[in-house]
Amino acid sequence: MPVNAIKKVDLAFDHAAILSDGVARARSSVERSAQAMAFLKELFRLSELREIAEAVWGQTLDPANFRQKVPGTEDFVRSAGKRVVPSETGGRPAELYRRGKATALRPPMTWSRQEGSWRRADWTRKRRPVITIEA
Repeated sequence: MPVNAIKKVDLAFDHAAILSDGVARARSSVERSAQAMAFLKELFRLSELREIAEAVWGQTLDPANFRQKVPGTEDFVRSAGKRVVPSETGGRPAELYRRGKATALRPPMTWSRQEGSWRRADWTRKRRPVITIEA
């Protein structure tokens, strides 16, 4: 059952609060650590890692931003020097990675809680800085 669907289920006693705290801890762990890689095989595609982060946060992440951030963190992931054969539909062969020695993602992929959903603007879409000029 998706985490967001659980909000619609009536839970006994304080179980909704317990579940909410557990989800928040899981999201926090994935934000700052290599915890998401525990769900992957030894060799994985970055898209598989991104899908785990999307499942935890309940948001679609921008693939280009994710590709830039994760391999850009020193020794978080390492190229395995192998590629996956493309499917019948074609496409470019995906590069395979393995977990690096780093245990923390720096800077972390922090999220802010807004209007009942988890959101990270610079991962979901690119933004330009706002410049204000005082007269």
